[in-house]
Amino acid sequence: MKKQLLSVLMLVCSLCVKIAAQNPSSNVSFQDTIIINISANIKILYIGNDLRDMVKFKNADSLKTIFMSDLQKAKENETFPAESKMIHYFVHPNGKRRLKAENDDYQAPDLNVEIEIRAMNLNLPAFVYMIHDVFTGYQLQIYLNDPKDIVELEEIRLNEAIRLIAADKKELRKYFTIEEKFEYGQWSKIQPFSKKPMFFGIDPVLGVCVFGSKITPEIGIEFSYVFRDKYSVSRFKIGAASRTYFFSEYAAKEFFNFYLVDSYNLNFHALIPNSKSSVGKWAGVEFGFFSAKGGFLANNYKLGFIYAYDFFQIGFDIINSSIGFKNNTDKVLYAFTMRFSL
Repeated sequence: MKKQLLSVLMLVCSLCVKIAAQNPSSNVSFQDTIIINISANIKILYIGNDLRDMVKFKNADSLKTIFMSDLQKAKENETFPAESKMIHYFVHPNGKRRLKAENDDYQAPDLNVEIEIRAMNLNLPAFVYMIHDVFTGYQLQIYLNDPKDIVELEEIRLNEAIRLIAADKKELRKYFTIEEKFEYGQWSKIQPFSKKPMFFGIDPVLGVCVFGSKITPEIGIEFSYVFRDKYSVSRFKIGAASRTYFFSEYAAKEFFNFYLVDSYNLNFHALIPNSKSSVGKWAGVEFGFFSAKGGFLANNYKLGFIYAYDFFQIGFDIINSSIGFKNNTDKVLYAFTMRFSL
């Protein structure tokens, strides 16, 4: 029976890892960013889904070059609104290119709260040229204090800036925004940014548990260590829990022979896909041991399965004993628990 429980434990842990692996961004669209400070007049944001893939992109300079060439041709047309504060440039893998300008005189721009907040946080200049690589989905957003400042980009090698970021593999995994600047003819990195990757929690719990035909209140305390990705989204958590159960015998309409049973547990949880934070849905497995001076649970161990949503938990335990339970020749007992974190 011990070997069977161990096999089940390993299987469930494997399933939990797969569940979390299927939840790469919890149904939320995240974007990594490389901030490139060219001068006081120009700042470039290189935006994509993952820095580890973005640094492999080799066409940043070619995109910049063809954009500047097409922009210059467009400005030669008197009808082109060259002073537009936002210009979009699309490059398709079939070779087609399209330049679109948002004209403030004829178009009421839609308010994008996220972009407005980012512009204030990063102190971005007023004019922006957005280069869209349709094949990769990457964006090069060029921010200028004045449209005439774009001539400063002619001698800038963006591929060199990206190669500097690519050199540190650890940073690519740990951070979602990396900033660098061009100064005295050289590139240098500025402190990268990531949200808090880990979280430690302590929660008192209160619940009701059914062991076979016996029902008992449960009180305890749980410790958890949550592992988060660079976006501060929870992925896994490991924990330990100490719980106490209250038992008694009942006969002739009276309770007697009161005693306590303690359990000590280690658990592992994975965030279920479509959950969006640590206050979400978790699936987990738990291994524990019952300690008591007497009673039917004394010196037994268990394998448990847990589903948790916010502060509510449901647990199902398989309890095994090598000597059998008191007044019961069976060596396996099943338990069901509902508990709340306080």
